[in-house]
Amino acid sequence: MLFRAVLLFLSFTYSPAQSEELVEYECSAMFQVDGQVQMQALPPEEFSILSYDDETEFAGLIGPDNAETVAILCHRSSVIPAANDYQVLRAGYPFYIKNSDRTVVLELSGGEYRLRLLDGPSFSKSDEEAIRGMLDSYPTPSAD
Repeated sequence: MLFRAVLLFLSFTYSPAQSEELVEYECSAMFQVDGQVQMQALPPEEFSILSYDDETEFAGLIGPDNAETVAILCHRSSVIPAANDYQVLRAGYPFYIKNSDRTVVLELSGGEYRLRLLDGPSFSKSDEEAIRGMLDSYPTPSAD
């Protein structure tokens, strides 16, 4: 009986969105070249959005031959935004995040952070709460 009670307690307190370590497998930059969007993989040992923090801010990327960067895409273990993902938006790019079953875009809309589900299953209530909590923790977007 005690075993069943412990299992029941664990099933209500365990939240994959909060307990699993976030892993970033690879990122790519999307560049505008001669009117066409091209993607360039960025080696994980050289570039990871997760490596940026309050001390080391992401300021942007310069594409090949000074091509305009139009977005960043990262493949991660979860599409729930991380603590410093807002820095991609501050640098002027939408931030696409993809995992095995979902694709989302983190963007600014009407002066607020927003995460849009582009592909995959709907979010669970606990995922929605984790997403809202993270977006609410981001600093107010600058007006420039």
